[in-house]
Amino acid sequence: MGCHTRYHPSLAFDGTHYGVVWVDRGYNPNRLYFRRFLPDGTVSLPAVPVAPGGSPDGNGADLVWNGAEYGLAWIDGRDGDAAVYFQRLDAAGA
Repeated sequence: MGCHTRYHPSLAFDGTHYGVVWVDRGYNPNRLYFRRFLPDGTVSLPAVPVAPGGSPDGNGADLVWNGAEYGLAWIDGRDGDAAVYFQRLDAAGA
C-alpha cells in the first residue's frame, strides 16, 4: 500500500459537531474526504469520500455550515484544467 499524505484541511462547526474535509494523496486520483467529530475529539462519523472519481488538488478547499447543511468548494484539475467545484453535504457527508 502506498503512502497517504493528507493536506489542505478545512473545518466548520455546525453548533454540535465539527466537520472537516481534507485531500488524501495516497490514491490515484487523489480523494477528498469528510469526517464529523465532537468538540472533545470523539469521532462521530467515519471518513467518507465526498469527491469520488475526481482529482481534487485541494488548493482552496473550504467547508462552511449554513445552519442546515455543509457547503464544500474546491479547485479540481480532473479535466486537465483547474476549475472550481461545489457540493452540498448533509450532516453525514452525503
